[in-house]
Amino acid sequence: MRLADQKSTLEVIFAASSEIRNSIVYATLIVVLVVLPLFMMSGIEGRLFAPLGIAYIVALLCSLVVALTFTPVLASVLLPHAPILSNKREPMIMRWLKYGDERVLRWTLDHPRSVLVGVGILVVISCSTLPWMGGEFLPPFNEGTATINLRLEPGTSLAESQRIASRVESIFLEVPEILSVARRTGRAELDEHAEGVNNTEFEVRFAQHKTLKQGWYNSILRAIPIAHLWSFEYHGRPQEDVIADLRERISSMPGAAVNIGQPISHRLDHMMSGIRAQIAVKVFGPDLQELRTAAYNVQARIQEIKGIVDLQIEPQIEISQLQMRVKREEASRYGLAPGDVAEILETAFKGTVVSQVIEEDKYFGLLVWYDEEARRNPKVIEETILETPSGAKVALSQVAEILDTTGPNVLNRENVQRRVAVFCNVQRFDLASVVREIKKALQPVEQSLKVLPGEYYLDYSGQFEAHQQATLRLWGFAALSLVGVYLLLVKSLGSQSSALQVVANVPLAALGAIVALLIVNRPDVSSLANQPWYQWPGIWIQATHLSLAHWVGFITLIGIVSRNGIMMIS
Repeated sequence: MRLADQKSTLEVIFAASSEIRNSIVYATLIVVLVVLPLFMMSGIEGRLFAPLGIAYIVALLCSLVVALTFTPVLASVLLPHAPILSNKREPMIMRWLKYGDERVLRWTLDHPRSVLVGVGILVVISCSTLPWMGGEFLPPFNEGTATINLRLEPGTSLAESQRIASRVESIFLEVPEILSVARRTGRAELDEHAEGVNNTEFEVRFAQHKTLKQGWYNSILRAIPIAHLWSFEYHGRPQEDVIADLRERISSMPGAAVNIGQPISHRLDHMMSGIRAQIAVKVFGPDLQELRTAAYNVQARIQEIKGIVDLQIEPQIEISQLQMRVKREEASRYGLAPGDVAEILETAFKGTVVSQVIEEDKYFGLLVWYDEEARRNPKVIEETILETPSGAKVALSQVAEILDTTGPNVLNRENVQRRVAVFCNVQRFDLASVVREIKKALQPVEQSLKVLPGEYYLDYSGQFEAHQQATLRLWGFAALSLVGVYLLLVKSLGSQSSALQVVANVPLAALGAIVALLIVNRPDVSSLANQPWYQWPGIWIQATHLSLAHWVGFITLIGIVSRNGIMMIS
């Protein structure tokens, strides 16, 4: 090139910036469009992923502004004096990369049919593994602690609960991977989750199973996907094995029901189903005895399913009760309605706050009611004197009957209907496959409930329900985003064939993602050794559990592939 034809550095930078400006803008808009489905998710998943989407979009838009404004200015200042411009020979690593790329391109361009057929077969095989992979709502948490609920029979005294809890605590401390144990028995009546003294909650802290290896070499490994797995040191047993050991140690304790989870996951379960367990099967209906029978039937049918642990029924037993039945005819003679009798007795047996007592800077309600002996003795209760509207005095036994009987210790309702819940957790299996087995096993129970007089039915809730709803909602909006991506590609590239060429690369990118998942989520050698060789592919595939976070990654991959396609074609 003649010296007179050479352009100034500023002109070259301006021309280069103008050349890629449209491509950068469209590529950024496509990635933003792909992230938008995260904002359409509701419930807990919406609260979890919406901040991620906001951070991602803000970072993309800021990078776009920097690329269009600051980067050209910085190039105009630094590039004229850069030593690389005076060196006509490219760096060695660039020469190696270009040489390898050239060899690959020449071979693929000389054998287009073989490449397309081979890649197509690989894509079909990889995508066909997705239905065989497990499913779960969120990836397993590793919080370093476990929340263990120990429930004894209702009515257990505080002293007995403390004795058993101390014994369980000593069992926990025998496990070498446990650093500390804290426990709490019962909860106050005004607590949001009030519980009786028959419930004890343990907070167990584990020793770290995985620690970082020291040295610059391991720091580099941690920056490389998949290779980062070899930059850690492992001590003791994994947390999953320790929890399984704890469950085995205390599950045989008579009269105790155990539920093991982690603090955050426990609260997520409670927010989704109202029960601190991953899976809840709720039996609804009007008659409490029928609900109990169905609940025990549910428990018996699903307890043999592989992967189910901590299986239990909501605590509900018969306890001693005093019931009052109003004699309506006798009460009406004295001008008393059933509600009037109950209101009069409320002060005597439940108590009424009549004043306040001040002690230093604290206020206490002054409650007036009968003493404990009078409240528990049916004969004393029958002698309670009531005042009628006419001013006459009448004994309670004349207008009501006091019965010493039994009744349920608690009545649970949901959507104005009585219900009894059977709940459990899942261990070493994926949530979706276990739920499928549960529904299959409970089909006879559902059929038997339909023939009962009244409205009886089963309801399945928990993490799997949120997983199904969130996944369908996410892919529904992702399909709309994909249409928008295609339209932006057509606008950017000016050709429908070029846009289809970019979209065709999405399954190819999914191939790489699936292979990476299969490498990272490899099964244990022992699980393969115990099975014949022809079952190894299925075992390997089922070791990968796809959560909502994986599907979010697959969807954002669409934007990344489209961005790369625009930059390559344009």
